[in-house]
Amino acid sequence: MKNYDFQILSPFEFEMLSRDLLQLHLNIHLESFGEGADQGIDLRHSNGEILIVQAKRYKTYKSLASNLKGELKKAEKLNPERYILTTSVSLTPGNKEEIKKLFQPYIKSSEDIFGREDLNNLLTQFPEVEDNFNKLWLSSTDILKKIFNRQVINQTKFVLDEIKEKIKVYVQNDSYAEATSIINSNKYVIISGPPGIGKTTMAEMLVFDLLAQSDYEFVFLADSIDDGFKLFDEDKEQIFLFDDFLGRNFLQNSIANNEEKNIIRFINKIQKSSNKVLIFTTREYILNQAKQRFDIFERDLSKCLLDVSKYNDFTKALILYNHLSINEIPFEYIDEIIKQEYLFKIINHRNYNPRIIHSFTQGKIWEGYEPLEFPQYVMKLFDSPFLIWEHVYENQISDLSRIILDCLLISGSEINYGQLFKQIQYYLKINSTSFNISINSRNFKSSLKEMENSMIQINKLPNGNLAIKYQNPSIQDFLVSYINMDSIAKEQLLSSILFLKPALAITGRKEIEDSHKVELNSEELKLIENIVFRNFDILEMDSKQSKYFKPSREDLIILKIDLLRDFFGRENRSLLAFVKDNLREICYSNNITNNSICNFFSLLSHFTGEEAFDIERILMNNFESIIYFDELPAIFEIKTAFPIQFEKFQNENEDLYNAVFYDVISNLDYAIPDESPIHSLKNKLKQLKEIEYYHDFDTSYERQKVEKTIEELEKIEQQDAHSEYDEFPDAYFPQRVSYTDGSLSSYIADEEYKEHKRESKDEAANEKEFIKNLFRSLK
Repeated sequence: MKNYDFQILSPFEFEMLSRDLLQLHLNIHLESFGEGADQGIDLRHSNGEILIVQAKRYKTYKSLASNLKGELKKAEKLNPERYILTTSVSLTPGNKEEIKKLFQPYIKSSEDIFGREDLNNLLTQFPEVEDNFNKLWLSSTDILKKIFNRQVINQTKFVLDEIKEKIKVYVQNDSYAEATSIINSNKYVIISGPPGIGKTTMAEMLVFDLLAQSDYEFVFLADSIDDGFKLFDEDKEQIFLFDDFLGRNFLQNSIANNEEKNIIRFINKIQKSSNKVLIFTTREYILNQAKQRFDIFERDLSKCLLDVSKYNDFTKALILYNHLSINEIPFEYIDEIIKQEYLFKIINHRNYNPRIIHSFTQGKIWEGYEPLEFPQYVMKLFDSPFLIWEHVYENQISDLSRIILDCLLISGSEINYGQLFKQIQYYLKINSTSFNISINSRNFKSSLKEMENSMIQINKLPNGNLAIKYQNPSIQDFLVSYINMDSIAKEQLLSSILFLKPALAITGRKEIEDSHKVELNSEELKLIENIVFRNFDILEMDSKQSKYFKPSREDLIILKIDLLRDFFGRENRSLLAFVKDNLREICYSNNITNNSICNFFSLLSHFTGEEAFDIERILMNNFESIIYFDELPAIFEIKTAFPIQFEKFQNENEDLYNAVFYDVISNLDYAIPDESPIHSLKNKLKQLKEIEYYHDFDTSYERQKVEKTIEELEKIEQQDAHSEYDEFPDAYFPQRVSYTDGSLSSYIADEEYKEHKRESKDEAANEKEFIKNLFRSLK
């Protein structure tokens, strides 16, 4: 028999569970009611006799018994023929007898009292009910242990209490079913929507669900899709989650070479497998930017758009209700929201956001206000969401904690403990005249502890290191906005750059409006230019590196230079001189690897006609590093910039040249997701033509093979199409005939529309009253 603890459900969800089970058990229809004006009716059936059902979710029998004494007066007033009680409490025979005696003559038999064991028994009889309450079975002890013990790659192990807390407040909506359906059909899904709407929570629920159902290994992709390729195991069932997969890279203008095409390749790899699932989350506006920047993202990727517009009033009300219920906000505060008519102002607010609700409920902000003041304060939070973080930042944390938060901005979305300590040390050293603060292990730990689970999140990685990041993206958005209004704080931050990639990623020119970046005017742009040129040798590429990314010293120099080129622009004269000097020192090294070869060739192409570089020697050292079609434009850049030297190299190294292009062609054999085989082959044919046109390499043999395959597939498609029409050759499909004239038809349509409007208005009024009653039930 099942053994669920129904405390994971909110009171309303427990009532709905009771309704669904009793309807099946008794084979009747039950009407649902909120508590309303304290009438004591949760569910009712009226068909010859009045049957009332009360659903009581309590932890102990003592608290249940105390409440039932108050319910007795309501029962006497209603005087039903039959009274049924359901409760989450485990009941003994003696408990049931006591309740039956209390409610005589309304409770006819102890069989009309359903305790925890009885409800579990009904769930065993009617397992289909579980489908509507996935949080119930996800939170069962056995399932939680199964999730907890599952192997997790690239992230800290799951924490049972955290899983339970997330499951408690989660409201399953239509988007969840849509995402599940897309995964079943496509093996991957992209969950997109505005910040704070619940994309990550939904992705985690999908992961928990999958882990509970099968023996999946969970792989968290933190930085690059390359990790997915390296951790892909053909023999294992695996779930890959790439949270905010464009936020860390695209938004911050730091997508690695070919990252966008590698994402498509990985999706294709997942789709070809029989035991893999891939879940992406991203902000919708970033996905739109990615589509504009990268043609390959224009393809119609399967997408589950988790947007606030998909939340109807009732779903939004349930999200608010769950947070208020779980965090035990005193009813007098909730009552003022209802009485002052702020409930629907919150639910329908343009900035409605589960993250804001989470912040003011879990953070116990209400404790600083009287019940009468609370509704107005909540509305201020929705009007200006940054107020939550501004209050904490300015009033509730130490100076060192504020510096840590600021430094996280220029250090990356996630940074390990030692690297962050190093960044803070450097910040305080550079700005020693402004701050009378010293940092040591003790006060650093104290500050981290002060902010943990409110402003920052600390995770223990599998290698034992601690990783620190903002608790959620809205904190970073707040800090960007805050620093943009404080030129002194901005200069202090820019002067302290230690990790080049994240620092450049979070900053941008003021004339290019982007609310997610620290804006730089011309003076600040010159300041950052001087700083990075002066400190180039000590600047680190990134605050973290994938354990699979092993660049050489020369690779790092090239990649850092390329970051500067993208940031300052290709025509920046100071930068060109700086690039030339640095490239001279490393251009003939044998340590330039595939990690930076495309960047290297692209940088060299800026120096057209220069005699400072021996291009033939450089090509001889590095040509074999070219592997993929996407890397060929770098060769074309060199060929265009140095045509004489390139032709000489090609003529003198024909075998090497041909071998590289044969390798590139052999790597063209991949398909694009959601495309037919014919479309994929046509894409390959296009690439073969480009290779021949731009690189003088004969691909006629390969093209003929592809063209023949396309021709054969098109014939098969045509045959299939004809067979569909020939299946019913003698079928007759008469046209629809209208027997009403225009005036009568218009009249009927108009009357139907009016009736629909009346029904819709009544439904809306009923739903509003139901929602009010739902919140009153928290009393």
